[in-house]
Amino acid sequence: MANPAKFSSIAHRFLTFGSPVSEATIEGLIPFLPLNEQSTVLDIGCGNGEILLRIVEAYKCRGIGVDSNVEILEEASKEAQERSVSDLVRFIPEAIYDIEFDQQFDLCMCIGASHCCGKFEDSLRFMQTLLTDSGMILSGEGFWRRPPNQGYLDSFGGKREELHSFYGNVEQADSLGLSTVWSAVTTDETWDEYEGKYRLAMAQFLAANPSFEKREDFHKRSKSWYDAYLAWGRSTMGFSLYLFQANPTTNT
Repeated sequence: MANPAKFSSIAHRFLTFGSPVSEATIEGLIPFLPLNEQSTVLDIGCGNGEILLRIVEAYKCRGIGVDSNVEILEEASKEAQERSVSDLVRFIPEAIYDIEFDQQFDLCMCIGASHCCGKFEDSLRFMQTLLTDSGMILSGEGFWRRPPNQGYLDSFGGKREELHSFYGNVEQADSLGLSTVWSAVTTDETWDEYEGKYRLAMAQFLAANPSFEKREDFHKRSKSWYDAYLAWGRSTMGFSLYLFQANPTTNT
């Protein structure tokens, strides 16, 4: 599909977060992150930067958000200014592997964006290289609730091996020396809100812009994705946040 960044910007415009996670989950986790004013945070595939901005606001720490979607990062930068944290957070409009970091991070995040690094395991390996000795990883990743129907996979060109089970994600992290210290699975209600607003935002945009040059392409993609969610995705694919400790002690 042409211009996927534009499609994403339109479809996510009604959503607080760029992934199917709830307000309660994010607000419940932030106070327990082991951060302070000296901490540094990296968010890979940060989208509108909302989670990163909330962490920076809470701890007055420094943050870097990376995303290849220039349009959405412009909005993130404006939001940082409005919330008076623009001196603490920086947004970089590049692919993550094109950036050479000269620092380590106390928290690395990649929420619903492991494709930026390749696969889920690739994202974990990459973030491990950027962590301080006591650093942690906050990852948001999909998983199969049950074996996917071939019709569902065909609807978006997916493959069974692209995702693991919920505990399969934990096992992948464990194989890399990461200890899972917290997790939160997305509820059906949160999934419905995410997918519904994603579809509604696109439908309303296209209705209001009948001469939009990619109208037919965007309509087909949006409708096909939502139809597949209603038919199969809601009962087949799950999503969870995982908090991983990079150097676990014997007690964890």
